Amino acid sequence: MKQIINILFIIILFFSNTSCSEQNEPTDKFASTYWSYQKPHFEFEYVSDTIVFQMMQKQIKIEVNQFKNMFMALAQKKMNAYFKGIHFQDDHNMFIDIQNRQQQPFKIPAQYICDENYLQLNLNIEDIKADTNFPLGNIPPISFRYQIKDNLLTMYFEKVYIQVIYSIMGDSIAAMIIKAMDMDFSHAPEGMEMMAIQAIQKQLNEILQQTECIEIGFTMYLK
Repeated sequence: MKQIINILFIIILFFSNTSCSEQNEPTDKFASTYWSYQKPHFEFEYVSDTIVFQMMQKQIKIEVNQFKNMFMALAQKKMNAYFKGIHFQDDHNMFIDIQNRQQQPFKIPAQYICDENYLQLNLNIEDIKADTNFPLGNIPPISFRYQIKDNLLTMYFEKVYIQVIYSIMGDSIAAMIIKAMDMDFSHAPEGMEMMAIQAIQKQLNEILQQTECIEIGFTMYLK
């Protein structure tokens, strides 16, 4: 059960570093503000009370409410370890405050534009790529839907957005899951690894199709 939570968290990390969209004219509503990380944001509604995931010959079942609680706990642990906040400067420049595995702080410079509903980041994450095992490639602009209420800023991805990215990156995501599970195909019959990738892709697509609502992101407070 913990395995499926880790797998889905890997998928989310992948989405959060591979998304893009078009934006309207930029504004400067965020200029000269610093937002400190508070908690993950995760909304999830499924067609049934149970999610079923088949890994090779093993069937994994998890209740939706249990999945949401376990995912939030894992996301909080992971994000607390790396993500500290965002400093929006003038002229649409910003820094993302994070720390590496050795708890050494560093800043990732980026540029941003926004409209009334979406905020797009353009960043260079070479430092992150050097400190992670995830096979990330070139990173296009990242686009979040956002809301500001009571000095809290929530940034997240929506279902349609995630589905579009998955339709483009599904093979890479499946390969990442196989790598994370340490599945060894060195002595398997030819074509077995590709069959496993295709099986994982099919199941993830079915899970997305049966997901009625999903929002994945984080909430920060104005410091």
